[in-house]
Amino acid sequence: MFTIIVTADWADSYKPQLEHLRAFLTRNGISPSKVYALQAAKPVWHLRLSNRGGLQTVLKRMLPFLDKKRDQVEGVIQYFGNEMTAEQLGELFNRATRTGTRSGFIKDVKIPFTRLEGLSLAKIGGGPAISNYVTANPENAEKGSNQSSEVWHFV
Repeated sequence: MFTIIVTADWADSYKPQLEHLRAFLTRNGISPSKVYALQAAKPVWHLRLSNRGGLQTVLKRMLPFLDKKRDQVEGVIQYFGNEMTAEQLGELFNRATRTGTRSGFIKDVKIPFTRLEGLSLAKIGGGPAISNYVTANPENAEKGSNQSSEVWHFV
């Protein structure tokens, strides 16, 4: 795979909040995940939306109303529109992590392709596997992380 998989993930300790958001999205033709918990003892509830579920549509509609993470949403829209490479999107997310406007880990993204180029390469089977492109950054060592996922969650 030669692309970054981007999802939107909403989290809240109050499950009905996310259930209402899910119902709203579903009534508007969007297909988010079911609301699910990540911790059993004191759950934090999550709702996830992928590109197949209507992520691009939601991001474009939300953009005029965003204060926080506006630059990240604009970057994802540009990436989906093949106006930005995965490396450029990765750096945008890393910059936001460094400045504290997003949580998560710094990742070295070495995918010099737009989304369309990456999808084309994947279809013909060219090049090395994704693990050669996205790796944990040494900056994460002090945070105790060895994550190397190619999936970016935001919102």
